[in-house]
Amino acid sequence: MLKFHLILFLLTFSAVTLSAQDEIELGRTVISGAGQTVQTQDIIYSFTVGEPIIGTFANDTGYVTQGFQQPNDKLPIRYTKLVSPETCPDLNDGKAMITDFKGCILNDYTVSWQDGSVGNSIENLGTGVYYFTVSACEEIIQDSVFIGLLNENPCGLNLYTAFSPNNDGVNDTWFIDNITVSPNDQNEISFFNIWGQEIRSYTNYDNRVSVWDGKNNNGVDLATGTYYFVLKLSYATHSGYIELTR
Repeated sequence: MLKFHLILFLLTFSAVTLSAQDEIELGRTVISGAGQTVQTQDIIYSFTVGEPIIGTFANDTGYVTQGFQQPNDKLPIRYTKLVSPETCPDLNDGKAMITDFKGCILNDYTVSWQDGSVGNSIENLGTGVYYFTVSACEEIIQDSVFIGLLNENPCGLNLYTAFSPNNDGVNDTWFIDNITVSPNDQNEISFFNIWGQEIRSYTNYDNRVSVWDGKNNNGVDLATGTYYFVLKLSYATHSGYIELTR
């Protein structure tokens, strides 16, 4: 017992010397993993995480109480859902991403989708509801995302096989249905003669400014005949023949 009292006396003496009228109070303090230092009046307190000792040291002139409090409640798991709609029916280019996770101190999150895939994101989605689970810190959260539809008009292209650029106001240019509907609007198209020579090309063909009027790259009218085209899109390439009739 003598040894125990001696240690307490040394701890108290080295920590602070108080008068009978002094009173010192420190409120609850959040301590980072690297520890923390707090100064009150002329006293400096140094805290180190991992010292769960609670004790009171006293002498004839005052007392000091120290301790650490560890909360038991878990923080709620939070995250952000990002979605990109399907551009048009049956294109299946919708996307979803789960990101900005918070709440799990281990920073270990697993996202599982209804199709069995695992990962923060999923692609090639059509319009509809997609379910997923987030697993973190021994918790499992069930949630869903909705993929909308950006354009109700079909994305499908209609590539006509003939046109007649004779300035009669009917079929004077080669028209492509839905070429301006995203993502079809990002395109490259080239036209070739029967010998395989490129005679005209366009970037972002739009049926108005960028549209084939039956002329070659030099602005000269092409003769009646069969021509070949290659249309490149971000997701597919189309090719075929066109009959030009004057």
